[in-house]
Amino acid sequence: MESVSCQTQQEQGALNASNPDATQPVPQSPAATSVAASPTLSAEVLNQIRDMLDQRSLSLRFQDDGVERRFVQHRAEQYRELVRLGWPLLLIIYIMLLGMGMQFYPQDLFYQGGVFIWTIWLPGLLALLAGSLLPTRKMFDQHFELVVGVSGVVLIVLLLAAVFTARTPDFADHATINFSIMVLILAFASRIRIMAFSLMLCAAISISVLICLATGYYPNWLKAGHFVVLYSLVTLFILALTEANDRLSFAQSLMLTEQAREFEQINQQLTRVAREDVLSGLPNRRAFDDLFQREWERTRRERQPLSLLYVDLDYFKLYNDNYGHIAGDAVLQSVAAILRRALLRPADQAVRFSGESFVVVLPNTTSAGAIEVAKRILDAIDRMAIEHRWSQIATHLTASIGVASCLSEDEDGLQLLRRADDALYQAKREGRHRYCVDTQSC
Repeated sequence: MESVSCQTQQEQGALNASNPDATQPVPQSPAATSVAASPTLSAEVLNQIRDMLDQRSLSLRFQDDGVERRFVQHRAEQYRELVRLGWPLLLIIYIMLLGMGMQFYPQDLFYQGGVFIWTIWLPGLLALLAGSLLPTRKMFDQHFELVVGVSGVVLIVLLLAAVFTARTPDFADHATINFSIMVLILAFASRIRIMAFSLMLCAAISISVLICLATGYYPNWLKAGHFVVLYSLVTLFILALTEANDRLSFAQSLMLTEQAREFEQINQQLTRVAREDVLSGLPNRRAFDDLFQREWERTRRERQPLSLLYVDLDYFKLYNDNYGHIAGDAVLQSVAAILRRALLRPADQAVRFSGESFVVVLPNTTSAGAIEVAKRILDAIDRMAIEHRWSQIATHLTASIGVASCLSEDEDGLQLLRRADDALYQAKREGRHRYCVDTQSC
């Protein structure tokens, strides 16, 4: 065949590579990774969550510490979102309460030069701003409940001080309403867990009592205690029910996330099975069609050479018939491993084309570089020296390779593949156990 030149493995004086870098590794940027997925849950934890959801059991703590930490982080994210959307409204409420106090109870607020404003309302505003803004900073991610809890303690102590030190009954009622509103806001908007909220309330009430005792101020303990304790208990009960239901919703979201992950893994496995040859582990013909089309388009766009090696095992049907299909499968796996080792660049790719045939795609490679790869493959197969007594050209398994490269303007990808196939059959006609190069290749 005039358009094909052939050489055996034993012949010397092969073409020197016109592109010496063709067989060197080409650095490639790694594919962009997706955003880090949430940690996978163990089978034991998943079973615990399933039982929790099946029984609809209300709980105020997850059995697994890792899940509990994720719940707290989830709450912190919710809190940051609430602050982002609601801090202007919270500030308006605070200013409105202060304005109402200044309008209707000036004798209390402006007593002794406004000491009430400077000692209670202004520090309360600072505590409110600190508890709202600090947890939105990354440095407080691990201390979300502590920051919110301390700010809440300061705010509640100040609000209780306003109740206890009110000079008129009307202002005491006004301060009590303010206390009730802020406790509700803290209970349902702070997103801290009920245990942290309970500690916050107990600390605030205890500090308030100690301040009263230290300053010698003795309010109506029965009335104040009845209101504060009863109101706190009712708030805690409602908060407990709300948190328990939030935990159920969070557990359900974890299960949905795990199911989505499992579906994604199954999807990836199905995609891999559809595009991978199970026996050899190489991409299959379907994957080759996409790969070759992509490299072909890049070759035409960047005007770079593209080479193909068409590799076929000699007398493989006789090997299968005499040694058995299990031995034949082992040979195909060994040859696939040889092809993978022979390719030095990440961009190069070997595929199982059909039966005992393989195709190697070599982007940005001239025929000289492709010949070097073909030599490596043939040398490796010879060194493997798999016995083949029924071969008509050697005592061991051999292969023939067709080489084609470079694309003229009027060619298409199918023509390049056809030229590699023609070169392969020329190698077969020339006696096998060799490579042949299509002479149109550069």
